[in-house]
Amino acid sequence: MALTSFIRKRLSRQILGALVAVVALTMTAVILLAAGYQHRAMLEEMTLFGEEVAQLVMAGIRYPMAVGDRQAVREHMTGLKDSLTGVEVFICDAQQRIVFATNPSRLGRAFADSVRDDTVWPALAHGLARGGPPGRTVEEPGARPLLVHTRLIGNQPECYRCHGAEER
Repeated sequence: MALTSFIRKRLSRQILGALVAVVALTMTAVILLAAGYQHRAMLEEMTLFGEEVAQLVMAGIRYPMAVGDRQAVREHMTGLKDSLTGVEVFICDAQQRIVFATNPSRLGRAFADSVRDDTVWPALAHGLARGGPPGRTVEEPGARPLLVHTRLIGNQPECYRCHGAEER
């Protein structure tokens, strides 16, 4: 009888241990899957936000750029800086020099000096050469994580006055 009781106790401990292990592994898998899904969902939301900001910037600068009013574009960028806390907007020329920015200290600098992520460059070069994708969002690792959203501004007929039809 003592032997049977010993076997039962040992067996119940093994079953309990196996159950704990199965539950722990299942919970770990669920947590990891949920974290991955949440990360992708947040990136999608930030991409949508980046595209909305790009559309707002374009709406505000379309007419001033069409008539060559650089001062109005600068004022619009200052307004963006005041209303969008934590967001920096750069507008670059075809040589990737920053010509308009919400942060005036970035003006005239190379875009490469402002964005550290190397995955941005192939997409940007492709876009400048062929008209490329409308937008791209990437994460930049660092002490303060940030998202970079690039959007190419194609040369429209109203832009030909200053840029010419041959520029993209």
